[in-house]
Amino acid sequence: MTAHLFSFLGFYTLTLFMIFEDSYHLEFITFYNLSNLFLNSLRQEFLTK
Repeated sequence: MTAHLFSFLGFYTLTLFMIFEDSYHLEFITFYNLSNLFLNSLRQEFLTK
């Protein structure tokens, strides 16, 4: 469970760094999708407890 959470956090921070680098629109879409994934996984973690 914790490893699953940390992998999502890793993707999240990686995408944040990519946003600040370049190609704003593409990265923003990726960021938006990842944040949705992240929030959904969080919701499922709490629901399955």
